[in-house]
Amino acid sequence: MTKLLPLLLVLGSCAISFAQDDDDSRSPRRVAVSQDGRFICAVNKDKNVRVWSSEKGTLLHKIEIDRPASCVAISAKGDILVAATIGSRATASIIHSNLYAWSIAGDKITLLWSAKQLGPSTSIALDPKGKWCATSSSYGTVNFYDLKTGDLKRKLLELGHGLVDLIVSSDGVRVLTAGDQLTVWEPDAKTFPEKALDFDAKVTVEDSKTYIKARNESWTTVMAIAPEEQWAVAFGSFESREGRADALVRVDLATGKKIQTLGKNMKGVTCLNVSTKGAFVAIGYDTSKVQILSVDGKTEPRLFDLGDFGAVRSLAFFDDGKRIVVVNQHGTKVEIFSTIDGKKLQELSLDR
Repeated sequence: MTKLLPLLLVLGSCAISFAQDDDDSRSPRRVAVSQDGRFICAVNKDKNVRVWSSEKGTLLHKIEIDRPASCVAISAKGDILVAATIGSRATASIIHSNLYAWSIAGDKITLLWSAKQLGPSTSIALDPKGKWCATSSSYGTVNFYDLKTGDLKRKLLELGHGLVDLIVSSDGVRVLTAGDQLTVWEPDAKTFPEKALDFDAKVTVEDSKTYIKARNESWTTVMAIAPEEQWAVAFGSFESREGRADALVRVDLATGKKIQTLGKNMKGVTCLNVSTKGAFVAIGYDTSKVQILSVDGKTEPRLFDLGDFGAVRSLAFFDDGKRIVVVNQHGTKVEIFSTIDGKKLQELSLDR
């Protein structure tokens, strides 16, 4: 087990105490599968970040950090792991969280860098080309860090309070944020991410497209992007001719227009994921259920009851689309299920 010594953080004479993690617990990014399908990583409330071999299901790394982590991401090749912690209260009104990045080479795992950021972290996304990572917070900020050094390269402010999710398109030129509105940030593809990572190049509202108008009219809780497509799915409360309703919608990333509504009046949705080829959407519920929807509607929806698994907090498809890894509310269960019949294929051990 790799152990990272706890940090003692003090502002003036005010020692930091742990903040309640109610907002952090809503992060939909508690599990991730590397693009090549070899590794699974997950976090829970026991202050450990874990990495498993997806082929054998064996626990490869168990990394102890200073406080429970709220979200995690792994690079396409499985060689870099990034995790963010729940918040700690610095003052009565300010909360900080910590961000850690490790390099993975076989059995060896090495801390690359750590950083402190404002607000409880809610999501992490990595540049497909391995240049940067982006994080969102419930304070409405998005930070871009150099993935190799941890240098803060860009900060987007005033994106609206309560950001709960952030994803990056497979080509790395679009960053989507979800909170009280669903927004995609699109700096010029010829200069992004270099331009976005330059403090002198200011990203403004003019560089973004707001899909869902806006504050006090709608809110988005979770979303997912189709890795090989140019669309995303988002779940939230949307206005329609029939009034406000919880719905799952698919939107075009180029135009921002809604392509289709995949579901209406859906309750208890906690997380989303899209299969690699964009054929299926997986939906996690707080009632210990997972639903698999066919985007083209040619396959009947499949709803699986996971029994005593508990509320589904995060899930991720494997590359083949036939398996899915699911994490429960507190991260005490990490299990792999078939997307065909819902059968449990494997339960990953939290200890060696």
